[in-house]
Amino acid sequence: MTFDDLKMKPRKDQPDQKLNGERAKGFHFLTSRWWCPAAVTLGILCTGLLVTVIMLGMQCPCPQDWIWHEESCYLFPSGLFNWEKSQENCLSLGAQLLKINNTDDLNFIQQAISHSSFPFWMGLSLRKPNYTWLWEDGSPLMPHLFRLQGAVSQMYASGTCAYIQRGAVFAENCILVAYSICQKKAVLLKAL
Repeated sequence: MTFDDLKMKPRKDQPDQKLNGERAKGFHFLTSRWWCPAAVTLGILCTGLLVTVIMLGMQCPCPQDWIWHEESCYLFPSGLFNWEKSQENCLSLGAQLLKINNTDDLNFIQQAISHSSFPFWMGLSLRKPNYTWLWEDGSPLMPHLFRLQGAVSQMYASGTCAYIQRGAVFAENCILVAYSICQKKAVLLKAL
């Protein structure tokens, strides 16, 4: 048998031909010139639908421009204000000034501001009558989280407030201006 004999002889393993030379019925639509563009279009549509379903299921639990970390949302407003105005600004956004609850929160904030040399007000202040460092919600500062530096025991007429700068926390007169960090609870969706 020569090479020309092989070319002319129908093969049993070819699905589109019968042994007597007639075209086989079955997958002839695969030879249509419209099959490939239709398959590609359907593939793109299915992929788009899948991405849409995933995105709808994974909505961010924070408002736009807020940063999500664990159970909280954080916003770094762009204005420079004293502590009281910073507090009012955060309250107007349905939030409070930054409260650090644990070392994970502290590490996150330190990382978030690591490229900035600016001070950021926190929701921590020295309050009368017992001159205790308290967060806005009235809870005391846990001394193991960080060490306050600066005017720690100084009581200014306008109050003594805390700010974070370059990873360290400082105490200073509340009338000074700084940036702020607003924080609010993330709206976490629970699976049914």
